Amino acid sequence: GDGCPEHTALWMAHAKPAMDHLLGRGLTGDALHDALVEQNVLSQLQHARAYPAVARAEAEGRLNVHGWVFDLHHRRMRYYDDSLGLLMMGEGTGQE
Repeated sequence: GDGCPEHTALWMAHAKPAMDHLLGRGLTGDALHDALVEQNVLSQLQHARAYPAVARAEAEGRLNVHGWVFDLHHRRMRYYDDSLGLLMMGEGTGQE
């Protein structure tokens, strides 16, 4: 069909919910890439928390679920702050 081997198409299907969320926002190029990466991290946090064992352990305070975005080109790291519902710039990033 689309020129992708079957295993690649299956792997790429994991990013589809993130892409669907971003459609129609007018993003292109690097801005689309960055937004897709960030949205995918947030989607994966939701997926992890959908598992009953994860949800139970998190609710009981035995588990903390974290999400990070690493930008290797700019040497930056952002983390998801649950209390704010935002990706925040990590401490000490961008240093030599």
